[in-house]
Amino acid sequence: MNKTDLAANINTQWAAIFLEELVASGLHHVCFAPGSRSTPLVLVAGLNPNVTMHRHLDERSAGFFALGLARATNRPVALICTSGTAVANFHPAVIEAFQSHVPLIILSADRPPELRGSGANQTIDQLKLFGDHARMFLEMPVPQEDAPPVVLRHLRTAAARIFAEASVPPAGPVHVNFPFRKPLEPSAQDTSDNNQSLSIADSKGLATPYTEFKRGKLVPTNDQIEWLTDLISAEPNGLIICGPNCPGGSFATGVSKLANLAGYPIVADPLSGVRFSSQDQDSLLLGGYDLLLQAAPEAWPPARAIIRFGDVPTSAALNTYINRSAPTHYLHIRHDGSWADDLHLVRQYWQVDESTLCQEATHALAAKGFSREKALWPEHLTQLEAQLWQTETGYQSESDLYDGSAVSAVLENLPDGAVLFAGNSLAIRHVDAYGRPTGKTSPYSVIVEPVGLTAMSQRPSVSQREPTDRLLPY
Repeated sequence: MNKTDLAANINTQWAAIFLEELVASGLHHVCFAPGSRSTPLVLVAGLNPNVTMHRHLDERSAGFFALGLARATNRPVALICTSGTAVANFHPAVIEAFQSHVPLIILSADRPPELRGSGANQTIDQLKLFGDHARMFLEMPVPQEDAPPVVLRHLRTAAARIFAEASVPPAGPVHVNFPFRKPLEPSAQDTSDNNQSLSIADSKGLATPYTEFKRGKLVPTNDQIEWLTDLISAEPNGLIICGPNCPGGSFATGVSKLANLAGYPIVADPLSGVRFSSQDQDSLLLGGYDLLLQAAPEAWPPARAIIRFGDVPTSAALNTYINRSAPTHYLHIRHDGSWADDLHLVRQYWQVDESTLCQEATHALAAKGFSREKALWPEHLTQLEAQLWQTETGYQSESDLYDGSAVSAVLENLPDGAVLFAGNSLAIRHVDAYGRPTGKTSPYSVIVEPVGLTAMSQRPSVSQREPTDRLLPY
């Protein structure tokens, strides 16, 4: 089948417009499960040379594979399915994507309006099927030959909006519903003439999307920087907590510099991207807090000031400690504006760029000539950390294989730049407890996924696109 054949069918023409815009916006991967009503979407995606197709036997597997792929690449992945309960089988992955801020684009095929509520096979109410777990829902028009230009432009702007909504923090799943009337498959004998201003993606694709979405940084104000530096100057007993899903890029380096100057130790969750990042030997990075707070919670004095980034920490012992501390000052910083405070102790919430805030606060403290070298609070906590790892190392060398030695062996033998996949529940808690901070020049990272992905033991590979004749629904 070629592009001329596709152009003879109004359904594939409209699907091509939408897919072209997604690809121009940055879509690279499409996962799909078998079905008939979704034929137009699968065909145009399979013929686009800029799209890698991933075929799955059922929607639930496709959904969780796409979830892992989107998390690993940090880019939206599209999911295509046919109508009916097929769409509902994406729901578990959609919920996980919503909770974990993973960008997914659900493209569901549907019966046209006249078949809904008629008892037709594979027909359910698909409108806003995922409820509040989808960050955006759009119902597309039924493809028609005589559509006015504004409707065709709507196809492109809708695709651009959907891609942006899935990507822009807080990232998450979005849902687009496509009602198609038969015939679904293009026919080489179909020579109907229409005047649609459409195009099927050529070998180069679109250079830029029809509608471009760009987002600037939310920079901290002078008042915020002054408030933060005043807090650090006045309060010596402070902690920086980096929970799961902290920013990437320069954040780990920036927060480490701020911590060293402020004298605030960093309590780094294994899913933060900070614990296993490259750090200086003199860093105040702590990774043994979970074991310490379980074994001797009284050894950690209460923190009077907490600066937190990311989600709620994995460690139950750490959350108990935070609750016991009841800090006078509790600042939570997230550029995406998502709320994550199950203890309801946060007193200040700032929606600003985390890396920029760390850099500017560090510069402001340095400009004041501030220094907290050899302070008792950070020295006490770092000594506890050193004693813990010394004891743990000795115990591992004297005993048979157990949880701690297994985790340590895995982490110590990971190659530079690797991604460790940790299962949910107990597995990630073991990494939290026994994962010693590393100073590798090319750090590895840890990710965790829900039950549906435990069969995936490593980062999803990006395979070559299969031949088009193997992508047809069946």
